Amino acid sequence: MNDQLGIALMLFNLAEIAENESDFLRAIVFHVHAGRIFNELQSAFLSASTEALSVMEAKVPDFAALRAEAEGMGWEELIE
Repeated sequence: MNDQLGIALMLFNLAEIAENESDFLRAIVFHVHAGRIFNELQSAFLSASTEALSVMEAKVPDFAALRAEAEGMGWEELIE
């Protein structure tokens, strides 16, 4: 998988799907990893990922704990 932008966009889309299904841990993991890749690529999409996490932080009561857990997880283990 050498298309890093494609991977990041896929992760961002998977995060949106997970969020719509109220699977907040999975959504946060995908957003965190998408954001990391966008940042590495200096992509304009980074702001969308950052904003999505901010919105989730405001609406998910246990966001801080989920974010801490998500930071240690790889996105690959969540792909079915």
